[in-house]
Amino acid sequence: MVNWGFCKDKNSRKWRCALACGKIKECSCKAECSPSEYGSVIYTKPSDDLRIFTPIPRGTKAFKDMLKTRTCSERINTRILNNYHVEHMKIRGKKRHSFFTMLACIQIHLDARRKKEYIQKTA
Repeated sequence: MVNWGFCKDKNSRKWRCALACGKIKECSCKAECSPSEYGSVIYTKPSDDLRIFTPIPRGTKAFKDMLKTRTCSERINTRILNNYHVEHMKIRGKKRHSFFTMLACIQIHLDARRKKEYIQKTA
C-alpha cells in the first residue's frame, strides 16, 4: 500500500494499492484487490482520534459509569421524542417546543415516582 496523504474530511490517512498507483509491477494479492482502476483504498485513524482512543480507557469501571449516564440520557431523549411525539408535533417556535418538552419531562418524572411507590408497596 502507498501512503496517499491525509484526508481532512475523514480525519484519517489514505492508503492506495501500490499496483494501481504504478509503484510496483507485480502483486501477489492482485486477485483479492479491487477490480477498479483506482485500486483498493484503506483508511487508518491516527492515535489522536478521540472517538477511538478515549481519554478514559474502554473497559474500565469509570468508562462504564460514563456510558451508563449517556445511555440514561439517550433513553430519556428517545422517550420524549417517540413516546410523547414532541418531534412530530405540528408546532413552530422555540418557546412552544420547550413548553411541550417540559411537559413531557414532568410526565416522565411523575411516571418514575409512581413506579417507585408501586415497588415500595409491593415489597
